[in-house]
Amino acid sequence: MLNAGMRGYSAARGLVGALKARAPHPDLVEELLAMSDAQACASHLGALPFVHGIEGADSLAGTEHALRTACVVFAQRVTRFLTGPASEFLSTYLLHYGVYNVKVLFRAALSGVKEEGREALYPIRHLYVPSRERLTLDAPEKVVAFTEGTRLEKPVKVAYEMYKNSGDLFTFELSLDREYALMLWEASRAINMAEGQRLRRSVIVPSLGVNAIVWALWLKTHRAMSAEQIMNIVPLPARIIPMDTFVLMVQAGNFAGVARMARVGVLARFLARHGTPADVSSWHRLSRRFVWSSINSRGLSAVFDIATLVSTLMKWEFIVDDAITVTAGKAAGLGPDDIVPLLATKAA
Repeated sequence: MLNAGMRGYSAARGLVGALKARAPHPDLVEELLAMSDAQACASHLGALPFVHGIEGADSLAGTEHALRTACVVFAQRVTRFLTGPASEFLSTYLLHYGVYNVKVLFRAALSGVKEEGREALYPIRHLYVPSRERLTLDAPEKVVAFTEGTRLEKPVKVAYEMYKNSGDLFTFELSLDREYALMLWEASRAINMAEGQRLRRSVIVPSLGVNAIVWALWLKTHRAMSAEQIMNIVPLPARIIPMDTFVLMVQAGNFAGVARMARVGVLARFLARHGTPADVSSWHRLSRRFVWSSINSRGLSAVFDIATLVSTLMKWEFIVDDAITVTAGKAAGLGPDDIVPLLATKAA
């Protein structure tokens, strides 16, 4: 219990149990797939107890923001009971919504578009900007200055230096992702003893490792980057995949070659069951299913600790992602057979 403070996990476990009836569940995706159209999906999602009281939850346009905001609100309720390294880790995990906020503000500053509604940002302390104040962040330097004094100050400044050297918005965003991944990894290392090992093995290594592989493939395929360029920007803490193995993955001349290298890393048994993805999009879809299978592991429910807690929060987020995908797919005129292969929580 040293990682969470006295009574921390007990209180968090009780709250997770209380919230379970309101939280999204895997059957939700099946229910949405059976609905007639996107508006029916949006109406169903807007009526969920999960989004009760959140603005815009009852509209098709506001569905995505409402669902993700609910994920933030639920996670913040759980986090307040914890202290010590466990609290620090969960706060760091939730910063991925703050990273998103910074990206939105930075893009708006570059484009000159004034995004005034609340829909674009998530309620992360010190990284949320009210509409009127957002109008003043009309230059990249002002967005960087806005993050001063927050936990994203250093990551944003590092990413901004990368942007100034390249003039490429994409470089800023991926560099920010890389710095955030490093923060998350270091926060996980502060969780000590067997509890920290379980967190890294079951949650952090699968999610960050497979994400780095997908990004490396995308950068090589769509931006023709060299192995050296990719290693300088991809969000991969060094201890997750050995650097020599990762370089070999990047240098592989085809996707089968990447799969052979990945079998030495984080995807071993999963790739053996599911085969070699044919392209980057297929890798991305398979990577989400791989992470879902990792956090949905039966063994994670045996002991309630930080790994169990964060995997519960991530499961809610994955179900929300798939709910959004189903709704968007129906809005685009796709049928269930076309949508299911895009989902993480259902086998294609």
